[in-house]
Amino acid sequence: MTLFLSWVAIGMALAFAALVVTIVVGRLFADRRRAHEHALRPAIEMALDTFLAAEDPERPLLPAGLEARGLVRAVALEELTELSGRERARLVRLLECSGIVAETAVGLGSRRRGNPVHQRRLGGGEPGGLETDGPGLRAM
Repeated sequence: MTLFLSWVAIGMALAFAALVVTIVVGRLFADRRRAHEHALRPAIEMALDTFLAAEDPERPLLPAGLEARGLVRAVALEELTELSGRERARLVRLLECSGIVAETAVGLGSRRRGNPVHQRRLGGGEPGGLETDGPGLRAM
């Protein structure tokens, strides 16, 4: 019995050590990403603000990369909440021309396709097969 309890204690210690290592490694990656975003954010904000303030602007050079484009999207959304009129339209046009709107739409669509509730709404799991005889459509 003592031998069994010793093995259980060793297993629990190993599980605890694996959990600590997982948490520490996750924090290191998160801190690295946050530092990278913190370094890129002022340049992105300056590029967008300069683009919006100029009378006849050229498209700003936005950083490439998946993480950087996500940060551009986040900064642009923050600015969209504060803008109106011509500046807002110019920023929306910039996001559409740079492909950020399309990437966001594709990302949202791919998350939704795996959802079982969405699959039922599509007609029994058939991708792209919409119900044409459903109760929701009859009520319309």
